[in-house]
Amino acid sequence: ALGSCPDQVLTEFLVSGEQLSVALMQAHLKSKGITATTLCPAQFIFVNDDGSVDLAASKTRYQNMPERQGVVLMPGFFGADHQGQWQTLGRNGSDYSAALLAACAGASDCEIWTDVDGVYQADPRWVAESALLPQLSYQEAMDMSYFGAKVIHPKTIAPLAEQGIKAWIRNAKAPERPGTLISHESVAERAVTAVTHLSNMAMIHVTGQGLQGMVGAAAQVFDVMAAEHISVFLISQTANEQGISFCVPDDESEQAVAALNRAFALSIKHGLVNPIERMTGLSIITVVGDGMHSHKGVANQFFRALTQARVNVKAIAQDASERSISAVINGQKTQQAVVSCHQHLCQPQQRLDVFVLGCGTVGQVLLAQMFKQQQRLLDQGIELKIQAVANSRQCLFHPQADDWQSQLKAQTEVDVASILQSASSRPDVIHPVVVDCTASAVVAQAYPAYFDAGFDVVTANKLANTLPWEQHQSMLASARKNRRLYRYETHVGAGLPVIKNLKALMQSGDALLAFEGILSGSLSLIFGLLEAGQSLSEAVISAQEKGFTEPDVSQDLSGMDVARKVLIMAREVGLSLSMEDIDLKPVVSFDDDSLDVATVIKNQNDHFDALVKQAQKDDAVLRYVATIEDGKCAVGVKQLPKTHPLAGIKGGENALSLLTDYYQPMPFVIRGYGAGAAVTAAGLFGDVLSLSGGRS
Repeated sequence: ALGSCPDQVLTEFLVSGEQLSVALMQAHLKSKGITATTLCPAQFIFVNDDGSVDLAASKTRYQNMPERQGVVLMPGFFGADHQGQWQTLGRNGSDYSAALLAACAGASDCEIWTDVDGVYQADPRWVAESALLPQLSYQEAMDMSYFGAKVIHPKTIAPLAEQGIKAWIRNAKAPERPGTLISHESVAERAVTAVTHLSNMAMIHVTGQGLQGMVGAAAQVFDVMAAEHISVFLISQTANEQGISFCVPDDESEQAVAALNRAFALSIKHGLVNPIERMTGLSIITVVGDGMHSHKGVANQFFRALTQARVNVKAIAQDASERSISAVINGQKTQQAVVSCHQHLCQPQQRLDVFVLGCGTVGQVLLAQMFKQQQRLLDQGIELKIQAVANSRQCLFHPQADDWQSQLKAQTEVDVASILQSASSRPDVIHPVVVDCTASAVVAQAYPAYFDAGFDVVTANKLANTLPWEQHQSMLASARKNRRLYRYETHVGAGLPVIKNLKALMQSGDALLAFEGILSGSLSLIFGLLEAGQSLSEAVISAQEKGFTEPDVSQDLSGMDVARKVLIMAREVGLSLSMEDIDLKPVVSFDDDSLDVATVIKNQNDHFDALVKQAQKDDAVLRYVATIEDGKCAVGVKQLPKTHPLAGIKGGENALSLLTDYYQPMPFVIRGYGAGAAVTAAGLFGDVLSLSGGRS
């Protein structure tokens, strides 16, 4: 009818919903026999010309109002200016009205009833493990709400904090739940209280040599933002004073850039200031906590968490009170960053997301061990999540202990490599680890791609560490470049701590003088049985029946497995060798393709009977020995005197004798069972668990 909508008319229309709600509640209480009166906020909430509320004036007005009996109902969201005109209080104005009423009335508590149980450590829609916070300080609540927590607005907290009024965040749908208490008290032992995020942000860059030493440059920048009524959420400045960066809402960034280009037009024209730049599609991740100032290393943990999530940081800001640290990141990585920060800073457990490749004997035993130990590890502070298991054609996500094998068979064939690389970027994957239980050259050659995708790698596949020298070094360089961890303890002694000890010796400045070792559990067993009087073919059959050999026993008898192991050791001590550099003498040669494996072995019975008899005559034994000496590696059958440290190694045991600068004339000896699926799986499991400690 008017053809226009004056501000006062619009305000009265906008607040009509609150007034109708109060009228409904009053009628409902009356029907229950409860006396209820209403209070109009315009009678005491005094709104300044700039939209802020004068709390002191409001309190005086309230105290001069007559007392009301029974239940008092007040609509929220508005007050009145000095002319008596109604004015809205903006976003979250209803909660703000409640806080103002509590402050004016001198209340001890103010309850905010909403649709959630209270305030959480992080957005529970993104972080399933996010816990409800039973208690927060006013400052923590203000910082959390300012940086994205939706439960309560900063302006709601301000009057409550000023008057020391306790605020409760409660769930109207579950009133029996305790909710979150906000007060002056903080939880001192808690370093980080919560992780919050602001999405849909843009960063504005004001840069140029002319800014250096220019008094008032920052003031000019932010005066422009104030004139445009654009809120600034985060500010970062370069140490050389040649750049100021700040974040504004994405949908206001174009307006901000245009205004700054106008304000600095003359400086831009003369090259003192560069044309204003902006980056859109960003988010601000913030960790908040009163205890951060008294706990060392929080910033390190924060940025480590972002690194683990493979998030690049665009800018950093920390408030002077040390209650919050913020980082600006690419918006597409927001959920992954929040989940990672929550896991690193708010949870007691270290998280490992495991992807098992290879479902043979070792893979099956490893999975059984992992499923069995999950709860015990959780009690010890390690959350082991088996994210996927795959063979060469199929991949099953979130396998279950009792039926993962049948579920895997039911999966359609996929490109497992590409599936896993993309899986590392899923928001629910925090610390991705590939465990290679295959003997596949294709998988081994894919390690650099896994490092690039953010995976750490644990492997029982020796092919990766026996690649040609240049390719092997390139793989290690990829791990270093991506700050990924690479573990392969099982390559030499299955579950024996060979690589770990060898690395420790070399890193401490030791040097290898000579090495001798029995590195094959299957050949250890076979040569022990030869010594006991069995023929070679009988000994091989016994080893097969005990499950010590590969399915194709020629792989054991060729000596290639031992050659790979000694090459791996040689590279660990700094020798730049490849497989062709190993002097390899097999137990049995399988050059004649016209004969089957069993026949070739049987044809060698007489030869080995003669070798055993000669050894007995010389008071010695036969062993298949690997050596490193004078920069050269050799593998072959050796006759050892019975007094030799390796002479007693049989029955499937491995043994390594390391003569070093530190360990001489008596060598450093490692001895134990080095074959079998359980031992190998346990070694892999130990490597996986070692990753929970950090980047080293």
